Amino acid sequence: MIVSLILSLASPAMLDVPNEPCALSAPVRDPGVCEPIFEVDGVAIYNIESVAVGTIERMFQFRQDIAHCGLASRIDGVDNRIAVYDIVNADEQSRACVLTWIETNEPE
Repeated sequence: MIVSLILSLASPAMLDVPNEPCALSAPVRDPGVCEPIFEVDGVAIYNIESVAVGTIERMFQFRQDIAHCGLASRIDGVDNRIAVYDIVNADEQSRACVLTWIETNEPE
């Protein structure tokens, strides 16, 4: 169970999505239009969004739970017990897949 809160979740109307499609805080940035946020050795990051927080173990389980969504992710430790789960280089479809999984399986 995802502990405490789910970041950047809720209905799409509640999400703070910038009007500018290439804004650094935009959850989905088109690689064909936008410059990467970070690029090194052929790896480019166009967008990154925190979607969940919980125990480190639960975040690793969450990664397995949403593997079918087909996107990159990272787990950033907050302390020795809690971590934040970030999705990386999401497109509209993969982002929707993750958010739908969370809404369906971890609504609290």
